[in-house]
Amino acid sequence: MRDDSITVELGLPELRVRDEEETAYGIRVQVEYRQKGVGCPGCGGRTAGVHSRRLQVRRGRRVWDKPVYLVLSKRRFRCLSCGKVFTRA
Repeated sequence: MRDDSITVELGLPELRVRDEEETAYGIRVQVEYRQKGVGCPGCGGRTAGVHSRRLQVRRGRRVWDKPVYLVLSKRRFRCLSCGKVFTRA
């Protein structure tokens, strides 16, 4: 554990921090969803079958006059029961 750092709560309990990096431009925080499986909006069945991923970057509040960027790997799922492809909300 580092002895020259602090922990700041994001206030997003559904996300888990995977990595963080401070650069000259800001603070980049890579996050992912905690929940692996989701319910299909078509048939209601549970699935964890990830169809594809894409990065989504959101600018958050500033810390020490630096912007904080949340980088989320957004997932699209394919239901194994009905075949519907959908995005986790």
